Amino acid sequence: MTLIKNLLIFFLSFSSFSAYANWIGKWESKGGDVVIGLSSDPNNPQIAKNSLLVIGYSKKLDCKPVVSVLVIKGQNIGQPINQKTSKSKKNQLIVKVGGQEFTEETKLTEYTSAVEFAMKGSQALVNALSNPSVPFNARIGSTTLVEFASASDFASANRVARQNCR
Repeated sequence: MTLIKNLLIFFLSFSSFSAYANWIGKWESKGGDVVIGLSSDPNNPQIAKNSLLVIGYSKKLDCKPVVSVLVIKGQNIGQPINQKTSKSKKNQLIVKVGGQEFTEETKLTEYTSAVEFAMKGSQALVNALSNPSVPFNARIGSTTLVEFASASDFASANRVARQNCR
């Protein structure tokens, strides 16, 4: 079985996150990252299934945005096991904000306790997420990984994360 098939099977166990599509979230700045997420059990994060959407800035990438979705069993991602890059649209990370879809070549990293999908971001994506009343989701194919009806504080958290990259 291929890595992508394994990852999609892994994600099927997270399909309950789509039940939270009407959730309203709040973005937070964590160093050079802007993060929003869902947890299957916020009171017990060490045993929960957690899904995070991250817009990150790194000096190695000239402080340009990188988008990633991490799906974690518990609180630690563990050690990397396998990596693959997907140029096929059906296996790429797709972030939909309002009616706009953003996708790029996607790097898939499997860890002992997590899976990460990462792609280059764009200023257009950052601008779209800055509108707090627009729904957004991140998915691979038809498998939704994280979804919110709206989310506050992206613009201010993003400003802090970008400043932390300098």
